Amino acid sequence: MAIMNDIAQDAARAWDIIAGPFIRPGTTPTNRQLFNYQIGNIEVEPGNLNFSVVPELDFSVSQDLFNNTSVQQSQTASFNESRTETTSTAVTHGVKSGVTVSASAKFNAKILVKSIEQTITTTVSTEYNFSSTTTRTNTVTRGWSIAQPVLVPPHSRVTATLQIYKGDFTVPVLLSLRVYGQTGTLAGNPSFPSLYAATYENTLLGRIREHIAPPALFRASNAYISNGVQAIWRGTATTRVSQGLYSVVRIDERPLAGYSGETRTYYLPVTLSNSSQILTPGSLGSEIPIINPVPNASCKKENSPIIIHHDREKHRERDYDKEHICHDQAEKYERDYDKE
Repeated sequence: MAIMNDIAQDAARAWDIIAGPFIRPGTTPTNRQLFNYQIGNIEVEPGNLNFSVVPELDFSVSQDLFNNTSVQQSQTASFNESRTETTSTAVTHGVKSGVTVSASAKFNAKILVKSIEQTITTTVSTEYNFSSTTTRTNTVTRGWSIAQPVLVPPHSRVTATLQIYKGDFTVPVLLSLRVYGQTGTLAGNPSFPSLYAATYENTLLGRIREHIAPPALFRASNAYISNGVQAIWRGTATTRVSQGLYSVVRIDERPLAGYSGETRTYYLPVTLSNSSQILTPGSLGSEIPIINPVPNASCKKENSPIIIHHDREKHRERDYDKEHICHDQAEKYERDYDKE
């Protein structure tokens, strides 16, 4: 549940705490007055800008590419999709004053995307109403325009699937402002910055008009600290961001009906949401399987691709050396496939 300070109530409470011990029993303070204080130095500062996010699949769409000729073709898998992203802001510890206090902020957050172990930078733009605990949600649309060349073998069909992954993260935010008192209200000391005053009967000195300055607010709540002249109030907010992180195109290759051939799956390079960064398939990490990596140095032909054959019986009958696939790697992929 949100916490809310009220400067007027806190000023009255601080005055009671300070003057209370000196009030003659049986009497009640009179002529209570809240002076025209000022608010300034309104600041918003993120508490953390580095996040680790586990991505989740947000959207996928597929298209088929056909090659019914006897020669390999280069075709293009093209996608143009848009996804809605949200930024929700909630004040968790706010303050009420005589005026509306709000501030806008823009900052860059760095997000470590787990599974691909890459960091992207995103700009978060928000606005905070210090006196409202209502969650404010803004939406934007991000476009994903992908055009990837794909080699389609003879008499084959290739299914290209665009997969868009998103992630959520929450930015803790620190809010602060200063409370300035009104000067010229205290007789004999016109420079005293009065915030609140009341008249009471002092047990020893009789009738007294007692003024307090903004720094006294710390007596009412630990949300305030004193700098000797003003009170500095500190609060909190949260900003929850849900946005696209990266996209990847999965390629499923299979022979057309009535033709023999290999069936395989592989991934095209990843596109991060800050689109200037393109990742090669080998950087996807263990969470997204790469079906056609480059063999290690123990293979007979170092630059030969490893192909996973989904037809397991044909796969077992093949001569791995002739296909340029290492025995140990072929056995490993066979075991991995059996587990699926």
